Amino acid sequence: MSLVNLNLNLNTDRAINKIAFCSAVVAGFAYVGYSVCRTAFSRRRRGRGNEDSPHRSVFLRRLSQTTQTDGLLGDFFTDGQPKIVLRPKSVQERIRDLNMQARQFANAVTAIQTNANHKVNGVSGRSLQVTPWGSPRLLSPVDVRHIPEYIEADRDQHYSPGHSPNRYRWSRTGSLKSSNKVMLDVGENTKLKECELLWNAEKDIITPKLPDLLSDSHREISLQEAQSLAAVLASNETPLILGTLTIVANLAVFSTNQDKFREAGLIAVLPKLVLHSNRQIKQKACLVVANMAMNEKNNNDMRSVTISLVSLFRAATLADPALITSALLALVNISVMSSWHKEIKNSLHKCYSLLDEGHWNSDGVSFQSLRLLINLSCNEEMVPSLLAAQAPSKLIYMVDISMPEEVLLRVLTLLANLASVTKQLNIDPLHLPAENKAAAPDTMYAAVFGLSIVERLKKKVRSLSERHANSDVCLQARRLLDALSD
Repeated sequence: MSLVNLNLNLNTDRAINKIAFCSAVVAGFAYVGYSVCRTAFSRRRRGRGNEDSPHRSVFLRRLSQTTQTDGLLGDFFTDGQPKIVLRPKSVQERIRDLNMQARQFANAVTAIQTNANHKVNGVSGRSLQVTPWGSPRLLSPVDVRHIPEYIEADRDQHYSPGHSPNRYRWSRTGSLKSSNKVMLDVGENTKLKECELLWNAEKDIITPKLPDLLSDSHREISLQEAQSLAAVLASNETPLILGTLTIVANLAVFSTNQDKFREAGLIAVLPKLVLHSNRQIKQKACLVVANMAMNEKNNNDMRSVTISLVSLFRAATLADPALITSALLALVNISVMSSWHKEIKNSLHKCYSLLDEGHWNSDGVSFQSLRLLINLSCNEEMVPSLLAAQAPSKLIYMVDISMPEEVLLRVLTLLANLASVTKQLNIDPLHLPAENKAAAPDTMYAAVFGLSIVERLKKKVRSLSERHANSDVCLQARRLLDALSD
């Protein structure tokens, strides 16, 4: 009897489980159907209600940037009382939308600013990057209107929109990073290849003639001899290159030989020699460049040579002052003309820092660096970069009657050039180029025009203009004093 009751109970439990399962399935289908129908009918009612109602409904997501929402609405409601329905977003949705908006906005601003100055617009690419330390700073519609549409059209003018017309607008050129690899122009690369091919083809003919070619370094040479010497320098034969460079440097003193070497393609070979792994080849190549650069036509072809010299100069350390001096001598001669001044911009910090070393003998790094800075200061376009670079810490002590006369004259000339152009073009520290700019208290501008230094500088310069025995020193001191006076 008990066995029969047990079977009945099991059958009952199974039946109840089946009924419960079926009920759950039916309820699920019913709920899905109800949801679909409710959504469809609610949309239809909402659409009809909007047609009949005089009030318009605006569905918004609640955001933290309420000012942007107000700006976007603007004068959307022209009459009647608005009806606003808020639909809050989840945190994940908000983050995803912000990232998407930032990316789209970055693309839009980049397109607008392709040839514009981001400082004028007040927008920088860095502010649009999403990082763990900051979220994108989106501009409101009012801010976007501040992006000028006329900057590209006015880019060739010498003043900046929104500023006084007599202020110079300094363009950013070059790169903040330098590379030891110099890209030759097509013409230079072709000439270099020709010299290398000539050496490979006529090596056996040129080598026996070298003793005669190198026997006399104080004569005029033919074009064929110049081509043979250039071919030797284009080779990878270090001993031959070392012996040949010394003679070529002496031959390049004569203007006729300078022309012959240019026609032979020697200028295209020089960048390779300046950056050679052998230190002696570097130093002798700098001497060749210094002599060749005194020819105007040669100087105009020395862009790649200048870049190579700047790379060598920046890489050299004070442990090898002779190599620094050789590079500076070459750059001084190249900078006599302003063709390649802009290629030297990224070495201004080091030029100023060498003045603090106090090596004022004629072949000292400080003296040669001062000569280079004076040549650069004669170019008005270089003055803003010279003012933005980090000043020597001992500058005020260089303007002193105890300094060597030739050094004092050059220091006053440099400062007078900078101050005169600054006064003439009405340059102020807010408009110095950002490229390679030092911290504000350390700039050359602050070292000359800073409130804490300018009166002290005036006093010393006035004393020099009245007391120094050298008339040239007095003249430059008066120039500087006039430029510093209001």
